[in-house]
Amino acid sequence: MKLLKVTENDYQVSNWSGGQTTEFYLSPTNGKYRPGNFDYRISSATVELDTTEFTPLPGYKRIILPLQNQLTLENNAKTITLAPFQKYYFDGNDKITSHGKCVDFNLIYRSDLEGHINFLIDNKSLKLKEDTEYICYFLHGCSVIFKDDESMQSKFVSKNESLYFKTNSTSTMFVTSAAGSSINPMAILVWTSEKESK
Repeated sequence: MKLLKVTENDYQVSNWSGGQTTEFYLSPTNGKYRPGNFDYRISSATVELDTTEFTPLPGYKRIILPLQNQLTLENNAKTITLAPFQKYYFDGNDKITSHGKCVDFNLIYRSDLEGHINFLIDNKSLKLKEDTEYICYFLHGCSVIFKDDESMQSKFVSKNESLYFKTNSTSTMFVTSAAGSSINPMAILVWTSEKESK
């Protein structure tokens, strides 16, 4: 398994109407962040206004979760209040209004794909799928161990860094806190996959 560590200097930072967005990963890497020009995008945004409107993204699905502070969303007539690390799935073309200042985490992916977000917990292993590309964003510094039937490798990752990797076989991922005390979740693991035929 080849591990690619990406630091804050590699992220793409831009402004949006309600604050600032940090793009961790865009697939394909030569794509552009506009509908029809990318497969999926992983990012974090600061919400610096009390009320903001989300940009419509027809043809895409979205998962959002607050990293800091509570976030309240209005999706048409429905109100959703999210605590930190509570996920919300919605259609990219939904009319969304957000209330509250926070820092959020986003996965935007084509409607013909499935999007997945999981959390890595200190001292707990997580099974990884075979032949799958993963992007892991670290909320805290930690040691990461990857193990399969044939090999084991480890890496130290600092806070706000990411690891990009593709599995060759079924394997296990394990994280331990660099601080020596459990602060959970340690990291956010993201991947997309083709929809299974029914």
